[in-house]
Amino acid sequence: DTPESSSISTSLLIAADGGQSPIRQTLGISWRGLDYGRTAITFTVELLAQETSANKRAYQRFLPHGPIALLPTYSSNHAVVVWSTTPEEALELKGLDAAVLVERLNETLQQGPQRLEPLFERTGGTSPLDSLAYGVDRVLDTIHYGMGMRHWSDDPDKFLAPPLIADVVSPKFTFPLSCKVA
Repeated sequence: DTPESSSISTSLLIAADGGQSPIRQTLGISWRGLDYGRTAITFTVELLAQETSANKRAYQRFLPHGPIALLPTYSSNHAVVVWSTTPEEALELKGLDAAVLVERLNETLQQGPQRLEPLFERTGGTSPLDSLAYGVDRVLDTIHYGMGMRHWSDDPDKFLAPPLIADVVSPKFTFPLSCKVA
């Protein structure tokens, strides 16, 4: 074989070379999947000194545009933030200076459960379908809010608030969220 035309024969090929797989592209293997229309932003933060003992667990908040997670690291005074949101909000967050971002992170992580936005637009109609859509929205919101509130308590055995963040200590990286299979 020459460098221009070489071949390999195998019964199994594992192409673990990323979402834009050169192996998959070279072999002409198609893929299918979907883009979520969401972008994740991730970076490392430093925790306030008095908060480092709480850095042994992960914290997550479900927000209208996607979840935010504060994840423990090997260091007791650092954590990793992964925030899934709209591409526009991710770009905004990436552009914030550290002090403004820290304030926004602490506000977001320290707040309790959020109400859900309605799934169905209220038309003001009185048809049975309008009433059913409104009822479904209220049931889902009540379940979501109630599940969150059952853990929201001043009793430390029931709820542990996330540690407060002192600073952003790494570059901020963004990437689109999708699910693709070859």
